[in-house]
Amino acid sequence: MSNSETVIVASLICEAHRDLCLQSFRGLLQYSAEPVQLHLFEDGSLTPATTEALRKALPGVKIWFFRDYNAQTLDWLAKQPNLRNFRALTPMGLKIFDIPLHLYKTVGRFFYIDSDVLYYQPFSWRALRALPEDAVLFARDSQMSYSIGWREWLRWRTRLPLPFAANLGFYNYPPARYDLDYLEWLYSEPDFWRYWTVIEQLAWAAMSKGKDVYYVDPRQLVQSCPGYTVNERTVIVHYPDVYKKRMRAQTDILPAGIPAPGTLPVELRPERAPKVNFWNYGLNVLHRRRLVRLMATDDAYQS
Repeated sequence: MSNSETVIVASLICEAHRDLCLQSFRGLLQYSAEPVQLHLFEDGSLTPATTEALRKALPGVKIWFFRDYNAQTLDWLAKQPNLRNFRALTPMGLKIFDIPLHLYKTVGRFFYIDSDVLYYQPFSWRALRALPEDAVLFARDSQMSYSIGWREWLRWRTRLPLPFAANLGFYNYPPARYDLDYLEWLYSEPDFWRYWTVIEQLAWAAMSKGKDVYYVDPRQLVQSCPGYTVNERTVIVHYPDVYKKRMRAQTDILPAGIPAPGTLPVELRPERAPKVNFWNYGLNVLHRRRLVRLMATDDAYQS
């Protein structure tokens, strides 16, 4: 990866999550040991007031407006009707098509991070940026959340080698391995739409072929889920879905004295991602059942 000091970070934003964006990206700029250049892609909903608030709070931010980038993306996807249809179906299409296509053309490789995350300790990107040029980097999910079930996995497992439990809330993907034609094929296959709201995670995981895939250490980048905890190793917490209210309330607190005043930034560490196999698929089923039981006592799921 690039040795340039500045780290390029992108995210997808919307007006409805204005407060989360400001809360998250202020923390990113505060805790990153290296300078960060933010590229925020809005989905067409951002108001002038929020645009001004983001520019005031986040020095040097570049905001990409849907009205400006939409036509170019549609032109790039002219030969991929299934990708265009998915993009029209959900804003997730902007996250996985528009952002990489535009940034690969303008700034090159980048880190994507969702806006529903909080930062708890000073950290460095050095170890992540030292990965090989062709390495794929994801967050590790709290469970395997792909858009296929057991039968579909059995049917496709030899043609679709997958890294275990990849999560697209954080990714760094080499431009040379980003393949629109492969994604078009995957989005055309009905088997992969069983749980369509997470098809983008399957698509990117499958596109990697499970080769040279890494996660950010899941003890450092924690996925909030039933029973999750934060401790002295926690650097970043991702708050998807119902956990956004916990993010807004900022109820998670690290142990007293962490981070210690004057300590050096924590290096975010990569670790190899295993491929999905019969063993970890079965363990994932048991783990998912445990998470469902824990939902009953998790206040995030209580109305």
